[in-house]
Amino acid sequence: MNSRRRYWWIVLMLGLIAGQFSWWQSSSGQTSPQTLRAAAGTFLIGSAADSDFWNFSDRAQYEAILGGQFNIYTPGNQLKWDAVHPQRTTYNFAPVDRHIQIAKSYGQQIHGHTLLWHQQNPGWVANQPWTASELTSILYDHIDTVVGRYKNDIAIWDVANEVFDDSGVYRRSFWYNTIGQSYVELGFRRARQADSDAVLIYNDYNIEEVNAKSNAVYAMVSDFLARGVPIDGIGFQMHLLGSGINYNSFAQNMQRFADLGLKIYVTEADVRLQLPATSTSLAQQATVYQNVLDRCLRQPACQAFQFWGFTDKYSWVPNTFPGYGAALIYDEQYNPKPAYTAIYNRLLQGRGGTPTPTSAPTATRTPTAQPTATNTAVPTNTPTSSPTPTQTAPRPALILSAPSQVTLGQVFTLTIQYVNIGLQYTTVTSSPAGLVQLDPPLSMPCKYNQHPTQCKNITFKATALGTVQLNASATGEVPIAGGGWAWGSAFAQNPVSVTIVDSVPTNTPTPTLTPSPTPISGGCRVNYAINSQWGNGFVANVTVTNASNTPINGWALNWSFAGNQQISNAWNTSLTQTGNAVVARNAGWNNLIAAQGSASFGFQASYSGSNAIPSSFSLNGVACSIVP
Repeated sequence: MNSRRRYWWIVLMLGLIAGQFSWWQSSSGQTSPQTLRAAAGTFLIGSAADSDFWNFSDRAQYEAILGGQFNIYTPGNQLKWDAVHPQRTTYNFAPVDRHIQIAKSYGQQIHGHTLLWHQQNPGWVANQPWTASELTSILYDHIDTVVGRYKNDIAIWDVANEVFDDSGVYRRSFWYNTIGQSYVELGFRRARQADSDAVLIYNDYNIEEVNAKSNAVYAMVSDFLARGVPIDGIGFQMHLLGSGINYNSFAQNMQRFADLGLKIYVTEADVRLQLPATSTSLAQQATVYQNVLDRCLRQPACQAFQFWGFTDKYSWVPNTFPGYGAALIYDEQYNPKPAYTAIYNRLLQGRGGTPTPTSAPTATRTPTAQPTATNTAVPTNTPTSSPTPTQTAPRPALILSAPSQVTLGQVFTLTIQYVNIGLQYTTVTSSPAGLVQLDPPLSMPCKYNQHPTQCKNITFKATALGTVQLNASATGEVPIAGGGWAWGSAFAQNPVSVTIVDSVPTNTPTPTLTPSPTPISGGCRVNYAINSQWGNGFVANVTVTNASNTPINGWALNWSFAGNQQISNAWNTSLTQTGNAVVARNAGWNNLIAAQGSASFGFQASYSGSNAIPSSFSLNGVACSIVP
């Protein structure tokens, strides 16, 4: 164990010991020995901290909860560019240094937020006509200086924050517009160079469920890992409404990132309510918090659960979402809310949901659960709840298969293979809605004792053009650690996408455009950018612009490679390749290109010899101009 890891382990153990004997006092004067950090053991439970809370009139109350209840915290603003790097040659480290000093005094870790973001950047960096090389140099200097200064103090970094918009397209920030999408990769590589031990994560909102945005993140990090770009984890911000989320989709989404070898962090949780909050809405809020934490604790790769603040008194929600608030686990008078109790009770149950004695919350956890103990991009898969690897239960899972392309009106089959689960009920979902229907009709969940064959072979009819994602989950008896079976759930390892077309393209040099999209009257422009290239592979991003004054509803971009390029995977498009000829069609969520608007997609490919940019492109049969 290196000196830094040994230091943080000692700090954490001292904090746990302190947590066992700390007494939390409410504003009513009643005392209780419970703390979230004592219930959590070595699992990380944390909060964002306000920038200068040491100047609050109620600092003592604020700090007592921040230090006593949590074993990690995130300075909410002090590590953003406008705060820590206000001028090109000036850094302001004093507030960050104070946060670290306070955290150490309570035996806490610090989570660094953030090195790359499109907001809260000073004008000197965001509003200048930099060249790509100039802005890259500025980025490197910032990361070298900030990460280098705190390499012994900050264990986890949000390297990049909110890179994608909700449609899964790279956000057009000044970083992207100047450097291109490779700026994200550059940030991760430089951060690893500045601190080889830090956990480097990508952080974003609205990616907790399987959707267009989380698919884009998944494609990006898969590409990173395939090419050796250092990334250790994914941060799910989790700014939620009181109605909650699809928890099965959340669990499945975590699993696919975990299967890549990535750690998972809940980084900025809050659950906003319509004001005034009622006893009913507060109870529902508690249920949402508990359900999210439950899925996190049941996922061995999930390392931490952090709130974006802990008291409603200083929450960002009311000023950002008028009419909403009461989003956190303490009210404005520092009284714990039902959500606090729900979180505390779920932490006591440990990873698998089995209650652990309150006097020894660390009994079911081992030092290997400490997230800074492993700093490689692919951590071990040993569940942190098991005392020894030999007690690990086989993981239940579903493996899906379906044709990648069908024609409109065709009936096709989704085949489900069940692994380590005694099947009882199966639920299949399709997204977006309206592209397929069950044929024959089948009630969900499918009951295996009534439909033993049909629950394994779900038939659909293609009813509309587009790309649909099919997913599945099941409940039944699953094996448990140490032997035996218990009621549990399984989720699909590989949600499948099916593209529905008018007709199947024939094997000709130029694929037929299907479906027949909107004709274009005013022309189009294409930017084809090779973002990264190595020995025999590359990643490219393509942006197509509708130069007409009429929206395009449904699009297909055609081109031919001059060499032997072969596309292996793509994102934000339904793409087919026949020989050298390629056709990239809209995905299910980006079929519309507004007048003078654009759509972007990307792909990874292999090649040998030369890798020239294609000489021509056509959009819906109309030739496009190529722009740099």
